[in-house]
Amino acid sequence: MAIVLTMPCRAAKRGVKLTAGLAHLQPEGRAALGTQRCTAASASAFESPAVLVAAYRHRAARLAFAMTDLVDAGVASGKTETDARNSVGIELVRASMAHCMLIVLDRFVSGVAKTPAGSAEHTVLTKLLKLFALFYLEQDLGEFMEDGYLSPQQAAWTRQGVRRLLKELVDNALGLVDAFDFTDHSLNSSLGRYDGNW
Repeated sequence: MAIVLTMPCRAAKRGVKLTAGLAHLQPEGRAALGTQRCTAASASAFESPAVLVAAYRHRAARLAFAMTDLVDAGVASGKTETDARNSVGIELVRASMAHCMLIVLDRFVSGVAKTPAGSAEHTVLTKLLKLFALFYLEQDLGEFMEDGYLSPQQAAWTRQGVRRLLKELVDNALGLVDAFDFTDHSLNSSLGRYDGNW
């Protein structure tokens, strides 16, 4: 994954325009990373899929460029490319995970957008999408806040949103488990029992 991320980051540093899948690593994006802030002014605005994807995109780009800078500094100090990459293993894992989570969230948003707007499926999947994004944002909250992209108030909205969405989705839990066809064994729970009983 280091090569997958360092190559486009280096190309962006040289001013090369990147393909759509790596748009968050564009040269102009790198220049703006230090000043970008989440603009959501309310909890409901913060839960917008576009706002959540933008937050994940910002984090993925920032961590990828930071990791690439460390690799480049290692190479400049005389290390081989491989040794330089190996010396920043923790940063590499963080950048890789951030990039993967951005892709998953982006695909989730695209999938939900294909369901008929206003349908029961769209409503439940939109809540599930928000819960997914907020839950994993909360898990890595420091990475979203350390450069000031998210404010303390937005961090609080993250936690509040997770709690609220869990309550809102509890009535749909059995249907969601059945829809994803999780086995009782994989869940280690009776929640998804095939007889439909709790």
